[in-house]
Amino acid sequence: SALPQYTKNKLQTITMKFVEIEHKFVLNDKFCKEQFIKNIQNLNPLKETTCTTHDVYYKSKCNGGYVIRHRFDPYLQQLSAKSIENDSEQRIEINIHLEHDKGSQAEAIREFLKIVSVTEIGEIEKRIHVFYFPQCEVVYYEAYCGAKVIRCVEFEATKVESLDEALAIISDYEDKLGFEAKNRTPESLYALFFT
Repeated sequence: SALPQYTKNKLQTITMKFVEIEHKFVLNDKFCKEQFIKNIQNLNPLKETTCTTHDVYYKSKCNGGYVIRHRFDPYLQQLSAKSIENDSEQRIEINIHLEHDKGSQAEAIREFLKIVSVTEIGEIEKRIHVFYFPQCEVVYYEAYCGAKVIRCVEFEATKVESLDEALAIISDYEDKLGFEAKNRTPESLYALFFT
């Protein structure tokens, strides 16, 4: 189904299949990771995983409205195009899944993207703990880029048909875990590290 009309042209014609809807909360030193994990495990997630991801970001010289990300972790390998928005609550995310059993294709991707005028910006290493629910993924992570470290909790709606449905699902999990949407961080991780 089509995404409702937005002021941004790039979001007006794309289907929900290619729209990421999430709320991100950058955490302060008072946040207790252990208590958060205990609280979320009490909600009985379908499953949970932990791993370290390596995300290399690239920027196109031709289309400044998007960033390209190559993600490689123990479970998947993706090449993604993500729209750059002032508020990352809703943005385009188109993922191409790459063969994982061939190992990281970082070198080939780097050289391929050079040919199409895309240059590397930098790498973010994320240590993530993901909790999977039927229509929501809740993620705690620590992101590292050089000497900078950012800790976050993200709520992402999955398998939804509309923006209203997605925001209702996110709000439900935020309420259950003591987060308020008014305190979320609108900037994407890309923006927090590279702009």
